[in-house]
Amino acid sequence: MRYALLICDDESVSPSNEELAADPRHQAWQADLDRRGAKLVGARLRPVADATTVRVREGRPWSPTVRSPRPRTSSAAC
Repeated sequence: MRYALLICDDESVSPSNEELAADPRHQAWQADLDRRGAKLVGARLRPVADATTVRVREGRPWSPTVRSPRPRTSSAAC
């Protein structure tokens, strides 16, 4: 069985990658995960300012900030 661990915090006060790497508690936690083979992959999320809202319209993903080509329908008589 696999689990996902998400740690959410206020990015305006969260430590930098360098600060985390220097923190002995974080180092111990990382070492424990490595020792047990419990960590498959890990990465920080991008800042909130980089976020994109995605909604579903007519069963298709839609974003107000990203334009995607919509299928054209012909209205001409054959």
